[in-house]
Amino acid sequence: MHTRIKIISILLILLALISPPFVFSQLPFFGKEMRGMFGIAVLLLLYLENTKLKFSEIIFFILLITILILEILSQRSSLNNALSTYAVIFVAYSIYRVLRTNNFTTETFLRIWMRFSLIISILAIISFFVNQFTNFNTDFVSFNSSESLFNPNYDYKISIFGLTVFKKFPFFEVERVSSFFIEPQYAGMFFAFNLLIISKSRKLFSTKYYLAILLAGLLTFSITFYLVLTFLLIVNLKFKPINIVLTVLISLLFFVIISYSFNINFETLTYIISQTSFQDRMERNLYAVEVIKDASTSKLLFGHGINNFLKYTNDELGRGLSSGFLYLFFEFGVLLSCLVLYLSISFSNKNLTLILISMIYLVVMPWYRYYFCWYAIILCGLNYYNYKTLVNVSKLKKNIQLRI
Repeated sequence: MHTRIKIISILLILLALISPPFVFSQLPFFGKEMRGMFGIAVLLLLYLENTKLKFSEIIFFILLITILILEILSQRSSLNNALSTYAVIFVAYSIYRVLRTNNFTTETFLRIWMRFSLIISILAIISFFVNQFTNFNTDFVSFNSSESLFNPNYDYKISIFGLTVFKKFPFFEVERVSSFFIEPQYAGMFFAFNLLIISKSRKLFSTKYYLAILLAGLLTFSITFYLVLTFLLIVNLKFKPINIVLTVLISLLFFVIISYSFNINFETLTYIISQTSFQDRMERNLYAVEVIKDASTSKLLFGHGINNFLKYTNDELGRGLSSGFLYLFFEFGVLLSCLVLYLSISFSNKNLTLILISMIYLVVMPWYRYYFCWYAIILCGLNYYNYKTLVNVSKLKKNIQLRI
């Protein structure tokens, strides 16, 4: 059994690696056929692991298959897009139903996942120092041969340790860590979720895991990662409300002092914002809001289909969506969006920190499309549930001992 769980865990990680948003998904020899074979193998092994289906699980599977069939018959989405998107949700639910029944199984997958995350983190850190301070630029698997892989607005540097993206900020220039993801934002999300896992697993993983993942996340220079990290620090350090208020006030005072000292005015702030992707994201989101607002009732309820936004937008530049929430409601509509959100909240096992972080990242990207995000949410949720159970058992034992 232990060996079988290890094999399933390794296959799940390989499936994530050859799927978006990892760069390997764009290589010719890791196409949709390869992902399909890995997905089928994983599902077969998962259902051999737990063959008993509950009534609620049967209903869910019937519902999901019915939705997929209607999606294909209506031809509003291409067959490949429909299969890819719904396969991610199907695999995620299948993992959850197996892991929640066995703590040993969860811990096995968790350990393998965190070792994989540690390797990715170490390589990410090395890639930053190599690409920041040297000209070592080796495209060892012909990433540059894929025109659809890279954002044409980014200046990528590639090495055997991963990718970085050159970014010129108002006061400094830096190579942002992108690891093996298509953008630093996705790498930041990967590291943020793993930090949350470790925060409830300090007994399972040494300090090196935390430090490596934290440093790798910081080197992405992702604003969303910094926001999530701040929130995690507040939660983990158990800041009192008065301390949070004081921290905000001190930060504001510090900002005012710096602004006055360096004569930073609104024009400067406007310039700084223009050097980031914030303005572009806001423009793209406004176009998306207009499309959704003008949608018919049927499209509002059931969506416009997967990857169809460019057919409906009036954006002269032909830019895609920028917000995960907008992606979700545009593609799936209100009804299916509620189903996806319900699943993510259920997998979180009432972990409010995890739910909030998931929603923060859904503001900026459609993580519901990606295997690794569902893995992280499931592991975070189950780990949190096991952590709470241990704490409650410990408290119960202490109470019994005190009474005795």
